[in-house]
Parts: sequence; structure tokens; C-alpha cells
Amino acid sequence: MGRASFVLAAGLCAGWLAAGSCGMLAYPLQRTATWYALCAAVVACLPGACRNPADRLLLAGSIVLGIVISLLWLPAGLVFAAAIVLAALARVNNGVQSQAAKVAAAAVAVLAVFTLAAQCVPLVFHAANAAGQLLGWLAGAIVAQPLAVGRSYGGVDFLVLMGAFYVAWLVAGPRPRFARALAAAAAIAAAHLAYLIVLAYCDQLLAALPDPIEQPNTDNNRVGIWTWSDWLCSFLPWNMPLLAAALHTAVAVTMFRWAPPSPVGEAAAAGSPPAESPRARGRTSATEDRNAARGWQAAGRRKLGQPLETAALEAYAAVALALLLPLSCALIGGQFELADKTVLAYRSTVLDWETPSFDRPEPPAEQMFGLLPRLVQSLGGRLVLSKELSTAELDKADLLLLAVPDGELDESAAGRIWQYVRGGGSLLVVASPLLPHPVNGELFVNHVLEPTSMRVRFETAVPAAERWEHCFTVSSHPAGFGMQLRRNRFGLDYCATIEAGISARPILVAHHAWGEPGSQTAVAATASYSGGKRLGDLVLAAEQRVGKGRVVVLGDVGALTDDGIVSAWQFTGRMLAYLASGGSTAQSLWRQAIGVLCAAGLAVLWLWRLRWEHVALSAAVLCGTLLACVYV
Repeated sequence: MGRASFVLAAGLCAGWLAAGSCGMLAYPLQRTATWYALCAAVVACLPGACRNPADRLLLAGSIVLGIVISLLWLPAGLVFAAAIVLAALARVNNGVQSQAAKVAAAAVAVLAVFTLAAQCVPLVFHAANAAGQLLGWLAGAIVAQPLAVGRSYGGVDFLVLMGAFYVAWLVAGPRPRFARALAAAAAIAAAHLAYLIVLAYCDQLLAALPDPIEQPNTDNNRVGIWTWSDWLCSFLPWNMPLLAAALHTAVAVTMFRWAPPSPVGEAAAAGSPPAESPRARGRTSATEDRNAARGWQAAGRRKLGQPLETAALEAYAAVALALLLPLSCALIGGQFELADKTVLAYRSTVLDWETPSFDRPEPPAEQMFGLLPRLVQSLGGRLVLSKELSTAELDKADLLLLAVPDGELDESAAGRIWQYVRGGGSLLVVASPLLPHPVNGELFVNHVLEPTSMRVRFETAVPAAERWEHCFTVSSHPAGFGMQLRRNRFGLDYCATIEAGISARPILVAHHAWGEPGSQTAVAATASYSGGKRLGDLVLAAEQRVGKGRVVVLGDVGALTDDGIVSAWQFTGRMLAYLASGGSTAQSLWRQAIGVLCAAGLAVLWLWRLRWEHVALSAAVLCGTLLACVYV
């Protein structure tokens, strides 16, 4: 039982680490920690595993496949790799260790599907974010401390995996189940509430720590002075989800040791039911005798011994759902090119569109747009500047660019803009928390965005790491899907947060950042997190359809400026080409509905049957299809 509990704990922790649920971790560290946890599970299973050469080959092949998947830049790819390795461990073991690996594999696979759906299906993103906000509000109301969190720091990922484990544990466990179900649900809720309460007091914990030690500035000092207080300051609040991982792991291990799952796979193959208590067996026997005396067979008893045809049909269904899920939420069809396209840009009074030159004074970096026309020209397009935005100019434009619109844009021009968008045109609105400042408490850009459900907050997103390293993700959008997130290839600098309604689709989401009201403290680097500020899951770019056209809002000008375009040229070019081409997107409502149904079908199939081959085969097929959708 000790080894089985360790395998379960290592498997669950590997799933949370792979999904990025444990807080701010650099991507190399995240992958390394995930594989350390998986290797620990493999080593714990070795004494009773690999009973024949076929098992050894299966385990080695699953590990190699998991490594290959984890090296690819796939949404939730690392989580699927963990599920595949755990499923192989369930096959090569027997007894309680096999059941521990099997339950962990099914739960981690459900978390992988949820992670993929939250990144690629806007409806799932909004639902998960709303759930995190509700949990934060509830915990804050209990302790009278403000707590504004989303999916990441609200711990929704922990509840998804624990919910999947809870269902699998009940399905595979002995009867009766009602008392165990209530006790386990209460334990999961209590563990999560304890984590949220500690997170609500995070700013008080930070204030109680000693002041950071000033590092000596000498040529001999390269590492600096390490102290526990400085480490805790960097730990809070970015790695507080590790507390939730520890609490939920303890609850899961306790549940497993209290009522270990029956050997469903072996029992199903032999046609025998799972273990039941004597009282339940007596009640079942009496019911069956009474029904036999009446001449009919009682319904509602699920036979675990299933014919080969049923198992094959379930495998086919799992593969079909695994094929359809990426096609519905990640496949981006069509060619997006800027060749022979016209980009009409509004000439804002706060921007400088002149080509950089050494013999003239330079304005602030966030106002320099001189290289953007050169980029459009290099991609085969043409950028035209206009102050009036007349109907004739709009009719000739494939894309309208409003970069930091000022107060000189009158209502008649705004009316022509929205007539152009509703007729099938594309609009790119670029905001900034730096300029201009809000008038009467409202940013001018929000007057332009009135027909949409998107609003730009006068709030600056402050990342956990410098230059936004490892702090955000990109959805299944043609502008950035498949791009590596290293080295800030999206040009993010000082970014305003966006309030995106249910009809808007997030493009860039900052998971490890907080919202600082205004802009001055963030620019001066004097901002610090405190209770009540929004923590995590800040939308930095979003899209919404209006009529026959589409509107994209960016919260930062960095990707279009002369300094940012050097590293963000790929993202900027893909965004302009996508909007100018007017192609389809993977986030249409009907495709979202199909994706949600496929994800739910896979989760039900994995948890209800608890077969390792279903998890391994469908996860591998799903990753292969996802790879084709992203890179082909």
C-alpha cells in the first residue's frame, strides 16, 4: 500500500506540474520537475513491474513517446505525456499499484483535456475564470479579506483533477459509497478553502517578512546573498499554489488508503464484480432472489464483464473523440497573407510615424511607429496614414488600424468605422496604459469600443518575471498559435488589461501577473501586490466578431513600436495578415460546442471504464492530431 500511495501522489503532482498549476515556474524547470515526479513513480513501480519483455518494451516506448511529446510546443502536451506514462505503469503492474497508476492516469488525462479546452475554447476559459473568481470571493468573504483571483490562483485545475480522481475512486471502489462520497467531498472542499484563506492573507505574510537584503554591488559578487526571507518574498504569491498541491495530494492519498479501488481491469476481464461489503452483498442477493421469483431481472446493475465487441467499440469511440477534439478547437484553416493588402492606419497625434534617423530627436519609445510601414511593405502590403478616415479610404482598406486613438476622432468618424466593420472589415485597436490618461474616469479608447463587450481598464499588468518570461499563454489564434513563448516574442512591455465579455475571445492571457491600478507606479517599478488587486488570468489581447467583421484589441503598443517590432515581427505580421485576409478562426461558436462535447465524452469514457489502453491510445492520437493542427 505504501508504494501504491507514493505512485498515486507522484502521478497527481506530475499532472499539476505539467499543467502549470503549481504557480510561476520557468518552462525548463516545469518540464524537469514533471519528469522527476514521473521518474519517481516509475522507480516505485519497478519491483513489481515489467513481468515480461513486452511490458518492458511498452514502458520504454511510452516514456520515449512522452519525452518526444513534452519537447514539442503543444498545448497541454506535457500533461498528455504524463498521462501516457502513468497509463503504461498501470499496464505493467498488478494489484493495488496498478490501480493507483490507473486512477492517476485517468485523472491526469482529464486535467489535460481541460487544460487544452481552457486554452483553445473561449467558453471554457470564461467558465473556468468565473469559477476561480467565485471561489476567491467566497474565501475572501469568509475571512473578510479581499481576494480577486481567476482560474490559475483560484485553484480550478486542482479541483478538476481532484474531481476526476474522486469520480474514478468512487466508480472503482467498493460499496456502499454514500458515506465515503460525502466525507471525501468535504475533505476536498476543506483543503481548497484552507489554501484560498492562506492566499487571502498573502500580503500580510509579505509585510511580516524582514526587508530584502541589499545585494553588494562588486565585481566579485555574482550570486548574491541568499536568505530565507528573500526566498519567501519571491515565493509569495507566485508559488502559493504549491500549498494547494500538497493539501490535495494528502487528501487523495488518504482517500486511496481508506478505500483502495478494486482491480477493475482484472475483474472486468474475468467477468467478476468489484468487491462489496457483506451488508451490500446480502442486500443485492435478496433483491435478485425476489426479482427471480417474480420472473424478471432487475435493471440498473452494470455488468463489468463486457464482451470483446463492446471494448472494441469503446476504443474506437475514444480514438474518434481524440481525433475530433483538436480538429474542432485547434485547426486553423486557410492562408493568411499580407501581399496586395492595404492597411489603413489612423494618424494619432500622440504617435510618431517617421522613420528613425540619427539626426533628429527621438520621442519616447512607446510613441515610435516608424518601422511598422517598413514591416508591412516587406510582407507585400501597403500602409496608408489618414486623419479623416473617409468612406472612400475605408472602402479601399483591408484592415483598419487604430493605434492609441486620441480625442480628435469625432463621432462621425466612429460611425464610419463601425459601418465598415459591420460590412465585413477588420479593425485592430491598440491601447496603452501610458497614454493618454483617462478623461472623466474613462479611457477614450473605450468610447470607440462601445459596440463590443471589450473594455480597456486603466490598469497595468505587472508580470512576475522581467520581460514577461514564462508568464502568459496564447490561445488557438492564427496570430500566435504554435509560437514559442520564450524571449518575449510578443513585444509585451507595459500592458493594459482588457475586460473581455462572454462573446469576446482571449488571445493573450497573463497567468502570472497582477493588475496595478493606473500606470505610474508600475512604470516607476514601485508597485507591489496587495489584497484586492486582481491576481492572475489577465486578458492582454482579445477578439470579437461584430456583424460580418471582427475587432481585435491589444493592451500594449510594444509589438508595433520600433523597439518591440524587432522581436515581435512574427506576431505582428501574423496578426495583420490574419485580419487583412479575413480568414476563419478556430473559435467559432459551433466549433466550441463540438470541442466541449468531445472533451466531456473523453472524460466520461476514461473515468467510467478506467482502462489504461483507452487513456494511452486516445492521448497519443490526440497529441498526434494536435501536432498536425499546429504545425502542418
